Amino acid sequence: VLRQTMLVAEHERAQLEQQYVSLMAHYVDVAQALQQATQNQRESVDFLQAAVDQKARAVAWMRAKTQLARDVRDVLQHRGRVLAAAHGDQTAPVPSVPSLAL
Repeated sequence: VLRQTMLVAEHERAQLEQQYVSLMAHYVDVAQALQQATQNQRESVDFLQAAVDQKARAVAWMRAKTQLARDVRDVLQHRGRVLAAAHGDQTAPVPSVPSLAL
């Protein structure tokens, strides 16, 4: 009876050990897959952040160019009005400034 119980216990131990090894291998595979997925996500976020930063710099540059063009237009219009007033020609049209291609 004791020998029979020991054989059954040894068989159960062997099965449990096999399950443990199998589960450990599965855990390692899943952990590696998760680590790779996390790395891919980080790389994607870094790439998108760089793209957004580059777009923000481009938009800021375009805004600066647009404001510079507006300032030049305003100065030229003011100069035209001052010159017209200096010559006593109040009805002279304000010189037009061609729109700057931005």
